[in-house]
Amino acid sequence: MSLPRLESLVLQSVQFGGDDTPNNLFSKCPVLESLTITHCVFQSNLVITSPKLKHLMIDLYFPGTNKKDSMIKLNTPSLLSFRCKDYMSRDYNVETDLSVLVRAELDMTPGEFDANGILRLDGNSRSLYEQRMMKLLKAFHTIEDLTLSVWFFEINPWDCSAIYPVYTTSMCNLRCLRLGAGLADRSLKMILNLLMNSLKIESLVIEINKAIFTTPPSPYWDEVDLTTRANYESLWETQEPYVQYMMHELKFAEVRGVQGRLNELVLLQFLLKQCTVLEKCYFT
Repeated sequence: MSLPRLESLVLQSVQFGGDDTPNNLFSKCPVLESLTITHCVFQSNLVITSPKLKHLMIDLYFPGTNKKDSMIKLNTPSLLSFRCKDYMSRDYNVETDLSVLVRAELDMTPGEFDANGILRLDGNSRSLYEQRMMKLLKAFHTIEDLTLSVWFFEINPWDCSAIYPVYTTSMCNLRCLRLGAGLADRSLKMILNLLMNSLKIESLVIEINKAIFTTPPSPYWDEVDLTTRANYESLWETQEPYVQYMMHELKFAEVRGVQGRLNELVLLQFLLKQCTVLEKCYFT
């Protein structure tokens, strides 16, 4: 089968067997520019090879028999926009340069929750999932507009022993950044690391989501005595590298879901001190 003129393809609720049917289908669409895959079931690894593809949307987050630990390979050098909602257990491999990619939205979840909605995941799985997300993010280093869901930073919130090297990768073209976060100590450091390596950001929006924690990620400001506050501020100012970086392009910042916790005020302090041309700043 060959579809030499097909420019747009939508696959919804299709169950594929263990053969290469979907991979062969993509290769038979030489001028395909838009591909949407939603709620499909793949019994084997998925390889998307499409030299002309510009817009890709994948939504494989749904209850069912989907093989969540499979691999998806992307060979899409012309890709301009990428939207993905999926499980962190699935391994995404970018096999081509995505230097023309402009916009990406990544809504990834560990998918391992109990009946009360609490994440049940061992330490090895947390580390593996985080490394996969960082690998995927690293492939987007030239992107201009990026949206990341909360689990990108909170899959392993209490392990402050290492911040993965991907956060030293410069995102040289990033202009607009939207994040979900809980603002535990480690995730706050990871976000600030991302900011200080993306110095051309003009707009920043952070949606705080503390519902993912069984215990608060940081205390309220008025729960901390004056000595502890001073020590905490001194720790950030003397041991963290963020105070060395000035963000000369950030004009708009909005943080939603603020409760007055310590790490929220650390973030506010960073924005007010390091963002020299900030025009609008909302903490709501």
